[in-house]
Amino acid sequence: MKKIIAITAMVAAAAGIAMAAEVSAGVRLTTNFFGVSHDDATDTNTISAFTTQRENQFYHAPISFSIEGEKAGAKFQLRDLEHSDSAVAWAETGKWNIWFKPIDMLKVNVGVWTNTLNQEHIGWYRSNSGIGIDDNANFALTLAPIDGLSIDAVVAANKSDKTGDGEADDNWGNAWFKKVGDGDAEVGQLGFMMHYGADFGTVSAMFKGENTFDALTFGVGYAGSVDPLSFFVNVLGFTNYKWDNDIHDYDHEKTAFDKVRVEAYAETTVDALAAKLWIPFEFKTNVDSEAKSRDKILLGALLRLDYTVGDYTLFLETGVDDFLPDTDTSTGDAKDFKLGIKPGVKFNVGECAIEAAVDISATKNFGFSVPVSFQVAF
Repeated sequence: MKKIIAITAMVAAAAGIAMAAEVSAGVRLTTNFFGVSHDDATDTNTISAFTTQRENQFYHAPISFSIEGEKAGAKFQLRDLEHSDSAVAWAETGKWNIWFKPIDMLKVNVGVWTNTLNQEHIGWYRSNSGIGIDDNANFALTLAPIDGLSIDAVVAANKSDKTGDGEADDNWGNAWFKKVGDGDAEVGQLGFMMHYGADFGTVSAMFKGENTFDALTFGVGYAGSVDPLSFFVNVLGFTNYKWDNDIHDYDHEKTAFDKVRVEAYAETTVDALAAKLWIPFEFKTNVDSEAKSRDKILLGALLRLDYTVGDYTLFLETGVDDFLPDTDTSTGDAKDFKLGIKPGVKFNVGECAIEAAVDISATKNFGFSVPVSFQVAF
């Protein structure tokens, strides 16, 4: 018996040396101290005050469990069920991932995995250059044969409506390849990505096929720096179902080149001032023959400024989703031009991080609010 106990203790000690377990937790609540909105269609004003929501989704990592070793690791998280406006305060697990390295140059990921050519650092989600499906089941391989080079390959099943609400939920338990009887084969996402970094910067390329290769995405990227400026450019092409002018809808029996998208981003820090700029541009070719120029072009911009003064960080976020809004099919006129302006301040009170801002949305449907978020994490 003593031998068994001793052996068990030795195994546990060895495991403790080889693997490091971490648990991080945080609570985030957002309160809208005051808000005013105007609905131009009904000429109605709405005033509200002290509306509090839970903001504990995966990107705020409410509770995260991680086990990391030299050759293998795993992680998962807990979050609020659905979104912060859910009436039921349940929690659900997600972001499940296990990785291991059968050889030093090869990493295998099972579970949640994604990658992008390059990603902006304002919201960390706006690039359309990703492969893999976030918060869903993937099987990915990353090969790093030489310094600076990484090659990714991923397969992911399509999402399906498991709750019966008409919306795709997730792909856990679904097959990447499926063929029933004499029916057509169905294939989920297949993606490839390459990054190579050296003194000149980082060049990258990607390919992604979805929905049995009816929708394709392919692109290249470059990231570099010229002190004190860092920047990247992604250039992407997309295919989709072909637009049919006769039925004014997409023909699911045909595919066509859909659009070109260019993503540009730059950031710099000079003393206490940090600036970040994101500019997306799209030119759409797969559109109705009667489409106007503004329906073929998307051009947006988002600017973020942060200025640190002692323990306080003042910030300003302002941007336009699209300088050339699409046509409203019901009126024939352009949709509302939307300008967002959000000045604010961030600071800590002990272990509590507080962010207070004034969020202004300038359109015909004018909106004004004072959101304040509170977060305590360890």
